[in-house]
Amino acid sequence: MVLAIVLSSVSFALLTSAVATSKLQVQGTVGKNFRSAYDILVRPSGSSLPLERSRNLVQQNYLSGIYGGITLEQLRTIRAMPGVDVAAPVAMIGYFLPAIQVPVPINDVLTGDSDQLYQFTRTWTTDRG
Repeated sequence: MVLAIVLSSVSFALLTSAVATSKLQVQGTVGKNFRSAYDILVRPSGSSLPLERSRNLVQQNYLSGIYGGITLEQLRTIRAMPGVDVAAPVAMIGYFLPAIQVPVPINDVLTGDSDQLYQFTRTWTTDRG
């Protein structure tokens, strides 16, 4: 009985250390290979949200509803700075949902009744799902 308890304790300790080592390896790999979409993001003054300021993060949809930005002269100044490889303005022009007509044949479900009711449900899927 004592041998079983000692063996299970040692096995548990070894398993726990193996999990901790794997966790460190995964975090290190992600940390070394992670790169954000932008090194520096310049937005108009006052366009950041309180949550962004408190957590020092940028919302994933930071372009929606923001008007204004930097001038072309400011863009040239940024491009001329040492260490800047690429500087590109980003703008949201807008979005649209296409309006199309899709014929839905119902001949197979028509009956001879004078009053008939059919229900159709239309679903739009946008933004990659």
